[in-house]
Amino acid sequence: MTGALTLRHLRIELCERPVRLARQVDYILFGKPLAHPFLALIDENERVLSELHFVPYDNSSSATHGGKRTRLNRLFELSTAATVPIGIDKLIRNLLSKTRLAKSYPTLHSVMTYGPRQYPTAPEHQVIASGYYAEMIEFWQDLRASAAKIDREMRPYDRFGCGRNRHNCQTGLAEILKQNGFLPMSLSGRYAAPGWTFKPQ
Repeated sequence: MTGALTLRHLRIELCERPVRLARQVDYILFGKPLAHPFLALIDENERVLSELHFVPYDNSSSATHGGKRTRLNRLFELSTAATVPIGIDKLIRNLLSKTRLAKSYPTLHSVMTYGPRQYPTAPEHQVIASGYYAEMIEFWQDLRASAAKIDREMRPYDRFGCGRNRHNCQTGLAEILKQNGFLPMSLSGRYAAPGWTFKPQ
């Protein structure tokens, strides 16, 4: 006598956690920290199989994804926190474009991890898709393919993603969700998210 066949189920969650870098600037501007949204692929045993994030990629060195970022990369990221609110970020970027530092400016890049990375630190979760293993893996691969397309475009990263030609983790994730047929998601609004191209309602 053979045992019953068990079909595995997976789900994809939209998660949000508050950002850490320059959080005090966020409190001054918005009264709360910016949101870092990401996706998590989870099985029926509550194990996080993978996460998909958008991050500023360090172009100032040959560091691999997930490696320690250089001081120059962190300086660029911090500079947007100071310059975007007062409207001089484009001026500074134009000045940089005339120097050798231009090629070192961080670009928006996706990172896919295996196993949990930030899921335990994200207080906001929403299931956006669930189903049998093969179906969810196909969904996940479609999302990853959309993210890879953004990677190839080398979009300049801005900590604040609001506005034309400004890109951050929020705009990248919103774009790949929209491309794959997901409607705007509804989270608690606990964290500021001005960069969403279609902001959760």
